[in-house]
Amino acid sequence: MDEPTDEHGPAGGWDRSLLLGEDRVRRLLESALERVTVPDSAAIVLEGSIAEGFGNATSDVDFLVIVPGSREYLTMPTVLFVDDRRVEVRIRSAAQIEAQNERLRAMTRRGARPSATEFEDLLNRAQRLSRAVPLRNRPLVESTRALMPYDEIIAMVRGWYGQFARRAARRAVALAALGRDELAMPWARTSLTYGAKHWAAGRGETYLGIKWTTAQFQRADPPPGMLERHTALTTPGPLALSPADYVKAAVDLLGDLGVTDVSADPGQIYLRRRRDVTTWQIGSRLHVIRRRRQVYAFGDEAERMWRSLSFHHPVPRLLADAPLPRERAGGLLAEFHRLGLIQVCWGGPDGSIIPAPVSAPLPVVRSPLLGIDGLALPPGTQIGLAPLTAERFAAAGMAQAWANVEVENAREDLLGAIKNAQWPVALSSAHRMLRYTAAVLLNAYGTFPHPAVEEAVYHVRELAGPPAELVAGMERLERLFIGDPSWPEHAETRQDELADLVDRVRAHLNTAHSRSFPLSFDSADGWHDTLEIGYDWVRLGAHLDATLPIEEARDLIASGGQQPHVAAEAESAAAGDDRVASGR
Repeated sequence: MDEPTDEHGPAGGWDRSLLLGEDRVRRLLESALERVTVPDSAAIVLEGSIAEGFGNATSDVDFLVIVPGSREYLTMPTVLFVDDRRVEVRIRSAAQIEAQNERLRAMTRRGARPSATEFEDLLNRAQRLSRAVPLRNRPLVESTRALMPYDEIIAMVRGWYGQFARRAARRAVALAALGRDELAMPWARTSLTYGAKHWAAGRGETYLGIKWTTAQFQRADPPPGMLERHTALTTPGPLALSPADYVKAAVDLLGDLGVTDVSADPGQIYLRRRRDVTTWQIGSRLHVIRRRRQVYAFGDEAERMWRSLSFHHPVPRLLADAPLPRERAGGLLAEFHRLGLIQVCWGGPDGSIIPAPVSAPLPVVRSPLLGIDGLALPPGTQIGLAPLTAERFAAAGMAQAWANVEVENAREDLLGAIKNAQWPVALSSAHRMLRYTAAVLLNAYGTFPHPAVEEAVYHVRELAGPPAELVAGMERLERLFIGDPSWPEHAETRQDELADLVDRVRAHLNTAHSRSFPLSFDSADGWHDTLEIGYDWVRLGAHLDATLPIEEARDLIASGGQQPHVAAEAESAAAGDDRVASGR
């Protein structure tokens, strides 16, 4: 194999500061190549967090194989468990990479929005290759890398996270204006994470993953005081600022981070009518219909607020003139926005729309509707009808399965971060584990789309079925992850509390007579079971043209639920902890 030189990587070539040494990486690669079919002419690189100079004891080892020519390979990786390490191998042809780059450029010219998951995936693929460490066939690596110059990637990543930061900050300002402080503050924190990514990208730190944001920010060498301000606003601890002042402080810091066109002025927030929403009076009850498909019935207060809406005045004026107390009026306006019944704009009634992840109203049911095995049936019931459309049933099931995978990925990240005393990473991973656990619960009760993960814990309390102590446990941990400055001292305790919470949520869902979700990244068997679950749900979702959680999910159908690229003899011979994690 080629010897790496000092041209690429976080500090050049094979940096001795990387978590794994070159010999260890090459041994892992050799073991992987015994089980994955790779042409002799292919180039191979180490990519991802370890190649960037990050990582910890549980970080997976990511290899990208580049094959000359134009053969079409599936995007999803083959997952192996080798020498106590999870190893992922992706294969792409040179022509596929070139096509991905052109698609990325075309989406950039059109102005891809932060909700464009395809753009994010393509950008992630290009960025990882740009910072990868060559292991084999360096000339092919360099010719493929040259298709997308690094300066171009810097501009794309910086612009991408600038959009994210601006959108999150405007949403925080809007929610604060509506009196939803408990939701405004998480969005303000999110905006600071994206703002730091935006600033660091302009200085060459382009890795897209969120969990290493603090390390990237530090490595980019911010000017005096900037890191301290960011840390003070994002580290758990008693908050000396009021919610409104916190949002203002976050917006002020964003300006210094180079994020433009955002301010903390609530007078910038306006409402806009949606053309696909109509109002109907049926007897004494007001009904609102969205997109000719979703019907909402309004109670007396919601009706009064709906009929009082004005689309020509800023939100503070609307609340001052509202027929309800300010807090109640603001809460209803926020709910109208969350359900996609109105739009919220920045800078005037015809200004830029502040997008919000439109989520479904929480179903009024007292037990989970679905689990990983499908629709829940009460004991003795032979035939049951889902109280959801087929498309929404499939989408909620796929979203629940994906949220469970996120829980397990965050669990793995948390374990490694605690072992390596990486406290910002540990906090980020713990918070992600908690919020996706809340998303699992919301999806199980038929909530699709579910609220943004920043809001998931706050909306769980509105479900009718989960035990009160379960909801209280989620809210307690959410508060601790925001307000407990002793987090590093109690990290292992919080880890145990999170694991217990996940177990209790899954036990609650098991009352719906469904299996519990496997530990996806713990072993080959866990990944095998995860693929089985994903395949069943994605096959149904694709048949119904339902919303997929990620585009890569389509590869499960093409592979028949199997892993791609696995050599047949290796699959049949694999056994033990380090065997290949094959599909069924």
